[in-house]
Amino acid sequence: PLSVRERRHKRGRNIALLQRALAKDPLNPFLLYYLGVEWLGLGKPGYALPCLERAYREISDEHILFRAPAVRYLVAALRGLGRLDEAICLCLKEALRYSDYTDLFFDGGVVLEEKGEYEVAVRWFEEAVNCGQPPSHFVHTCGTDGFLSLYHLGHCLEKLGRLEEAEKFYARALAANPDYLPPLYHLFLLLLTTRGARAAYDYFKLAGHLHQPRQATVLADLFFEAGYSGLARACLKEGPA
Repeated sequence: PLSVRERRHKRGRNIALLQRALAKDPLNPFLLYYLGVEWLGLGKPGYALPCLERAYREISDEHILFRAPAVRYLVAALRGLGRLDEAICLCLKEALRYSDYTDLFFDGGVVLEEKGEYEVAVRWFEEAVNCGQPPSHFVHTCGTDGFLSLYHLGHCLEKLGRLEEAEKFYARALAANPDYLPPLYHLFLLLLTTRGARAAYDYFKLAGHLHQPRQATVLADLFFEAGYSGLARACLKEGPA
């Protein structure tokens, strides 16, 4: 894989090539789309925004393979600039247009979560899960219909004080993708707070998490950092040889 420096160099070279191409064909929305994506990749949402706004306006549903991701990249640019109200308005508008685009509901949920509007965010993440995998003509991020939305549901419910529900969604996220570990950290802290260290250990043992090598190692570290070295050792002993 390319290093961060190499990726940045490659994006910089792509931007130069796209800018030269745009100088010859300034009204080409597809060039603007690609230029906006490259600027976003460099962490420059302010440069990306005007490119993506024009691409979004000018690319029609005849080119859905470009228009659909242009919507998501535009949401990302607005988020990157802290323009969260505009980002959620865009999600609302486009969700009416693409009612089966799972990823759009996930993106809207993330924006609402950032705004602290957890109740509404829950409904958006639930809709993402209910949608399932979107039609193949939509660019899809793995997990928006499953473990990613389930994890964010857990987080929003925890923020709302609905701890039992949060626990279940963290567990569902881990079941859907055992290698995606953020839910494990949140579930550990939630159980440690609500049940205590020994009960948390018993929960993870009974649920089979200690037989997942990566999860067992993470849990051992978490118990150790929390001051429970005996339980940390037990996590490693329970794991597979």
